Amino acid sequence: MSTRSSFKWFVMVVALVMMATVSMSCEKKGREGESEKAAKAVQKEDVSQEEYVDVIALSGEPMFVQNDFVGLDQFAKEYGVKTTVVGPAQWDIDAMVKSLDEVIARKPAGILVHGFSPALKGGINRAIDAGIPVVCVDADVPDSKRLSFIGTDWYKVGVVHAQRLAKLIGGKGKVAGFLVLGIDIYEYTAQGYKDELSKYPDIKLLGIYNDKANADETFRLTTDLVAANPDLAGISIFDGQTPAVAAALRELEMGGKIKVTGMNVDPPMIKGLEDGFIQVLVGQKRKLFTYYGAKLLYDYNHSPISITPNDRGAGITNIPIRVDTGIFLVTPENVKAFKGEV
Repeated sequence: MSTRSSFKWFVMVVALVMMATVSMSCEKKGREGESEKAAKAVQKEDVSQEEYVDVIALSGEPMFVQNDFVGLDQFAKEYGVKTTVVGPAQWDIDAMVKSLDEVIARKPAGILVHGFSPALKGGINRAIDAGIPVVCVDADVPDSKRLSFIGTDWYKVGVVHAQRLAKLIGGKGKVAGFLVLGIDIYEYTAQGYKDELSKYPDIKLLGIYNDKANADETFRLTTDLVAANPDLAGISIFDGQTPAVAAALRELEMGGKIKVTGMNVDPPMIKGLEDGFIQVLVGQKRKLFTYYGAKLLYDYNHSPISITPNDRGAGITNIPIRVDTGIFLVTPENVKAFKGEV
């Protein structure tokens, strides 16, 4: 090829590259422009009258007040919407179902449901049929029409409790678990606990006991269990009654003699750990349940993201169907970090 021909070829290649670059740049700017327009459209939308409601039992429980409701409040501040918490202060599923139906009647923009019981399935389905999006948080009602679940992998919770307790008692001895029977999440936990403990032939599981989410009942169960089994090696608590177990062991002067794995990291649980009545706490990222759960509802209503040209017509949602927020451990070695001391 001559020098002149080579030069012409070079000029042509450079020209083509420049044209492609300009074309890609224009295309990118076009995409960015569309994205920015969509974002601005969402931002300009007046959502101040939209209401997102959290339906829950045990609505006065400190664990929920100090975590779940804080996450919901944060969402409301960021998005400029209304948020409300409704439900009985006691463990009353019938009252919770009634609260859910009352919420449906006022047609909020979205509903979060702490799926504590299969009895909530009918109410969840009624909400969806009425055009109100529902996301289950903390506990799931998987065979309902709910759009998504966000919370903890409860089977893994049981596995982790078993692993930590087995290590604390040296892989041998009698142990027991406390939870609320009849709730799916705790059934998953109990199964994970049993499956993992089965790997330790020298550990005997005395049983999984129903504490009814009640401190007095948990205290009684603990004292009765110790009285019937003086050689009891360990207890695992999977619900919010960890402080009641610590209180019973304090009264029995059994601190440290019976190893305890507890649930959650609120101040009473932390104190029990610092005082030596609890050895390990399994923590949940509870503030994320309602914070991201409400965001899922908001995105379902407002997000410009779509999976198909007609998601709802195709029976597809534009949000994840399940979100695992994860767990973490609190021990005497890292407890100061959870008190803001380091």
